[in-house]
Amino acid sequence: MKLTGRQQDFLNTINQLYGQFKRPVHYSEVADQLGVSKWTAYDVMKQLNELGILDVTYIVRNDNMPGRSTVGFIPVETGCGSAVTSDDKWKLVEESLLVKIREAKHENRNRVLEDIIEEISHLDDSLVLCAYTIALLMVDLGDELKKEEINDSLKEVTRMKIKAELKLSILIGLLIGQAMKTGKNKAMIQNIMQYINRLQHNISDISIEQQNMLWDFAVNTVT
Repeated sequence: MKLTGRQQDFLNTINQLYGQFKRPVHYSEVADQLGVSKWTAYDVMKQLNELGILDVTYIVRNDNMPGRSTVGFIPVETGCGSAVTSDDKWKLVEESLLVKIREAKHENRNRVLEDIIEEISHLDDSLVLCAYTIALLMVDLGDELKKEEINDSLKEVTRMKIKAELKLSILIGLLIGQAMKTGKNKAMIQNIMQYINRLQHNISDISIEQQNMLWDFAVNTVT
C-alpha cells in the first residue's frame, strides 16, 4: 500500500512517539511535532486508521499524556492494539466531532460545515446521525451561539432526575431559541430548523443508553 508523502510523515512521527512513550499516541502530540492544527492531525490519523495502518483505542489520561480521557492511536505492526469495541467506535466519532467544533473557531467555518454535511450524507447509524446533527448545529450557529448561557442551562438540566430523552428535548428547545435570536435571515433559520427536526426524529430511534451517551456528548460540545 503506497502512502502519500504527508501520510508517511505522520506515520513516521507516530512510530517515533509510540517508540518513545510505549503507549497510544494522542493526535495533539502529533500536531505539536509536525506544526499542524489538531484538526488536521486527527483527520490524517483517522485516514491511517481506515487504511488499517493504525489501531484506535480508548485511553485514560495520565501525567504523561495531554487532555482528558480520549482516543489514542497505535501502529498496527506493533501488535499491541486491542479489538475495537462499539464504545471505542463511539469515542472515535465523539472525539472527531469535538475536534471539528473546536477547530471551526480557528479554521474556515464554512469548510468545516461542508465536511460535516458531506460525511453526514453517508451515515445510517441513528446515534452517529444525532451526534453529527448536534455538531452541525453548533458549528452553524458559530460565534452567535451563547455557549455560556447554554452551558449554564445544561448544567441545571443535568442535575434534574429526568430521562435523557427529555433532557435532549430541552436541548433542542434551547437551540431553537438561539437560532431565533441570532438575527439570521429566514432562509437560514429554516435550514437550521431542518437540522433540528432531523435530530428530534433520530433521537426517538436510539436506545436509552445511547440517549445518555448523546446527552454527555452534547454537554461536551459547549464546555
